[in-house]
Amino acid sequence: MHSPRTDRVAARSRRRIREEAGVRRSVSRHRADSSHREQRPSGGAVSSHYGPGFLRLNRRRLAIAAAAISFITLSIQELPAYAAPAEHRVSVAGGQSFAVDASAEQPSTREDTFGVTVFTPLQWPVDPSSRISKPFREGSHHGVDLLPGVGTPVEAIADGVVVESEYSGALGQHVIIQHIVDGKMVQSVYGHMQAENVPVAAGDKVLRGEVIGHVGSTGASTGPHLHFGILPDGGDPVEPIAWMKAHVNEPMV
Repeated sequence: MHSPRTDRVAARSRRRIREEAGVRRSVSRHRADSSHREQRPSGGAVSSHYGPGFLRLNRRRLAIAAAAISFITLSIQELPAYAAPAEHRVSVAGGQSFAVDASAEQPSTREDTFGVTVFTPLQWPVDPSSRISKPFREGSHHGVDLLPGVGTPVEAIADGVVVESEYSGALGQHVIIQHIVDGKMVQSVYGHMQAENVPVAAGDKVLRGEVIGHVGSTGASTGPHLHFGILPDGGDPVEPIAWMKAHVNEPMV
């Protein structure tokens, strides 16, 4: 038979047991919650849930990516020659080198429908606007008489060689120069020049525009003028004004 005191002691024991069991359950739940939170990633960090297996997977992916980049780099470096940028190469045949003096006079050329042809630079002997006092007449007057003014310098119409420079006959003091014009021989005649002022002699080489005398009135002349004539191939004279207009390609020097 239980006494009231025994019953109270038994009740307190049961209550303590229940309280201790409740504490143990609370501790277990707290530990379970803490373990669950630790398994979730926080702030971008890798938790124990993404442990060694996750790291091994990422290492494999990184290794594959690195291998792919290396392959692409090697492929670019080993492109075939036709895929590489073309190089501009300059070669000189026979290994020769050429230097052109900028001051050197270049050959005169004319371009036509057949290509480029070398031609002879040619100019008027005096101002082409000079008045003509006597025209060319076949058989009687083998040139034209020009009136540029007494003492005016007379210039060679083209490069050539003086074949005659003397005072004789109707032309008085005269000079004849032989040229090669467009591949053909031509002689130019300059008459009635001043006898005391003749700078050239037979055999002299002259250049286009070089002064070969001065306008005078020597020989069969009625006044100061220049008798000018053209003899193609050194033969029969032709009308000089028309011939000059067809061949003049340079201004007077």
